[in-house]
This record gives sequence, structure tokens and C-alpha cells, in this order.
Amino acid sequence: LSLPAVVAASAYFRGPGLRIEDAPRLATSVAAGWIAALLLIGYLRTLSHLVTLVARKERRAVELVQRLPDAVLALDAEGRISACNRAAEAALDMPAEVLERSRLADLPLRTAQGSTTSPDLLTELARAPQRMVDAEGQRQFEASARPLTSDEDEPGWLLLLRDVTEHVRAIAEGEDLRRQLEHAQKLEAVGRLAGGVAHDFNNILQTVLGYSDLLSTSTDPEARQIAEEQGTALQRGSSLTRQLLAFARKETQAPRSVQV
Repeated sequence: LSLPAVVAASAYFRGPGLRIEDAPRLATSVAAGWIAALLLIGYLRTLSHLVTLVARKERRAVELVQRLPDAVLALDAEGRISACNRAAEAALDMPAEVLERSRLADLPLRTAQGSTTSPDLLTELARAPQRMVDAEGQRQFEASARPLTSDEDEPGWLLLLRDVTEHVRAIAEGEDLRRQLEHAQKLEAVGRLAGGVAHDFNNILQTVLGYSDLLSTSTDPEARQIAEEQGTALQRGSSLTRQLLAFARKETQAPRSVQV
């Protein structure tokens, strides 16, 4: 600003009586005012930038929590739900508007032992995770809790629910497959044993059959009668041997009557 402009401005605002020797002091005051104004503008710009950064980080943090695959619920010390993410809405089949007006005891959850939820459960979950199921018993969750403490807010809890339904189902199916494999291995061992017994038994039958043939050629009627009875027993033994061999070879038997 030029000196005449300063003098003219002062005369306008202060009226008559301004002396020329007051001009330097007035110029200094105006300059100081401009400097203060520039500093204030710079401070406000810096503050606005910081507020924008903080808001951006808060939005990013909220978005990260919303994108988590696990259900996250924030609760106060009394068990009232104050916030939740989208995964919690899907896991509990409740919209956020309803969840954020609910308490922990209102959630459709129960422990694996059948007890309902309560604020005391959060303390237990903070010590060790527990398995929980929904009201219908169709979905299973691994639940854990973390205390929330800060100097500004009242203490609360963070409840985490991880859907482990598919994992539990896969474990159960794997256990069924393991039992089936063990059963098949046992059957295979029994089959090998049955095959060995059948071969040994067949060898014994062949020996008995040879002596039975000798008796059948005897002139003694009693000996021929014994040979005939032996033949009947040998037929039953031979049939048993075939069944053992079929079991050992895992063959499917379908006996049927035929006309010879």
C-alpha cells in the first residue's frame, strides 16, 4: 500500500484530524494486520488439510472394516450394539438399523453347549474363542472378543464372528471318508484271509474226495454208504469254498436256479 492510500483510508474511517506524521505508524499497523491475516489464512488452510486427511483416514478405516469377511460388532459395557459391518448383517440376517438398536442377548446365537448370549460371555470370549451356532443350528461361528478402551470413550467390546460352517462340514466329511477307508481296509484284510483259508480248505477237500472215491468202489455196502454221505458233505464244503473265494475276489454273487 502507498502512503497516500494509507492516509486517505485513515481519513475516511477516522475523520478529520489525521496528521502526516501519523502515516508511518498507520502503515505499520496496516502491514501488521495484513501479516496476521495471511498467517490466519495459512493456519486455516493447514487445519482444513489436516481435517480432510483425518476424515479420509476415518473413511478408509470404516471401509476396511466393512470389507472384512468376518462379522464385526462394537458393543458398550452393557452389551448394547453400537456399530456393525456388512458381514455381520449377512451372518445374523439382520439389517444394521436393527442390529444397532439391539443387545447382545437379542442376537440369534447360542453357544455350542446351548446357553444363550450374555454380557458375561464377552469376558469368556476374550480369554478363549468359542464355537457358536445360529438359532436354527444351521450355521456355526468361531466367536472371539476384544476389549475396547480409550481415554475419550467409555469402555466397550469388539465381537468377532467367523463363519466356519463349511470348514466344519469339510472336517465331518473328511472324518466320514476316513472311517470308510478304514472299513474298506478291514474288509480287504478279511478278504485276503478268507482267500487263504479257502485255498487251504479246498486242498483238504481234495484229499477227502480222493478217499471218498476209493470207498465208492468198495464192494462193502456200508463203505459205499459212507462214501455217498461224504460226497454230500464235500459238495457243501466245495460250495463254501467258492463263496469264500468270491468274497476274497470281491465278486458279486447272484445265484439263480437253472434247468439242467
